[in-house]
Amino acid sequence: MKKIKYIIIVAAMLCGFTACSSDPESVPLDELIAPEYDLNKGTQGSVDELIYQIHEKYGTYILYSFNETDFRRKWNGQWTAWYAPANKGENLKYVERMVNVLNEKVLKKYDEEFVRKNFPYKVFLVDTLCESSTYNKRRVKNVLSNGNNAIAISNVGVASDSWGDKEWQSLGIELETAFTIFYYGSLTKKPFKFISLRFQKLTFPTVSDPDKVYDKYKYSCYSVGYVTGKLNTYLPPAEDQDFAEFVSLITGTNGTELKRIFTRFAAMKERGAALCLFMKNEMNTDLIKTQNANFPEDPLPANIFD
Repeated sequence: MKKIKYIIIVAAMLCGFTACSSDPESVPLDELIAPEYDLNKGTQGSVDELIYQIHEKYGTYILYSFNETDFRRKWNGQWTAWYAPANKGENLKYVERMVNVLNEKVLKKYDEEFVRKNFPYKVFLVDTLCESSTYNKRRVKNVLSNGNNAIAISNVGVASDSWGDKEWQSLGIELETAFTIFYYGSLTKKPFKFISLRFQKLTFPTVSDPDKVYDKYKYSCYSVGYVTGKLNTYLPPAEDQDFAEFVSLITGTNGTELKRIFTRFAAMKERGAALCLFMKNEMNTDLIKTQNANFPEDPLPANIFD
C-alpha cells in the first residue's frame, strides 16, 4: 500500500511535468519512483534480521549504511539537512538499540496496516543531525522529517551512552510525534471537529492549579484543551503539533493520569472524544485500544468519553 501511495504521487508529478515539457522523456521515471533497497536478511538475532523483518511487515526501509544521494532525494527538490553518518562497524550496537526503540516505542503501538500505509518510506539512522545545511549546534535535532518521504534519527553513536530513562522516553515521544505529524500532512480528510474545538484566541490565559497537581503551564494548557502550546509558550500550537501531541498523550499515558485529565478538564475530554472518534472512523485506529495495549496494568476505560 505504501508504494502504491508513492506511485500515485509520482503519477501526479509526471502529469505536471508532461504539461510543462515537450519532451516526455525529460524526467526519468526511475529517478522518481522510490528505490528498492537490497536489504541484508542478516543472521538470526542480528539487527539486520530485525530491520529486514520490519520492512517485510511494514514496507519501511531502515537505513544505517547509505550514500548521500539516497539521503538527499525527495519527491520535490533536495533535503538540505546536515548529518554525520552512523555506518561504522563500531556503531552497530547503537544501530540495534535505536531500531529496537523505534520498533517498541512507535511501530508496535499502532495497527499494522495503519503503519504500513502511513509510516515514512525511509528511516535514516545517523550519528548527528542538524536542521541546516552545515553543522550548527543550535539546530541539532534528535528526529527530523524531510516533509516528504523520510525521517532521520540521530544519536546513533556514543552520545547516547550517557542517556538515562528520561532521555530515552523523550526520544520515544519525539519519534511518535514526528510520525504523527508526518501522516497528518497527508490526510485527505482532517479531524474537523477536533480542530473546531481549538481555543479561539491568539493567546490563552495563565491559570494556577488550585489542587497543586500540575504546574501553572501544564494546568493552563489543559484548561483550554491543549497538551502544550506553540514552542512551549501560551500560544496555540500548530494544527499538526496539536494533533500529534494529543495522539501521543492518549496512547502514551497511563489510564490513571488520563482519567484525571479528562475528569478535571472538560476541554481535554471533549477534544479527546472527537479525536478518538475520528481516528476510529477515518483511520481505522482505536487509540484507547492502543493505550490499553501499552498500559495493560493501567488501561483507560473504553467508555471514558460516554
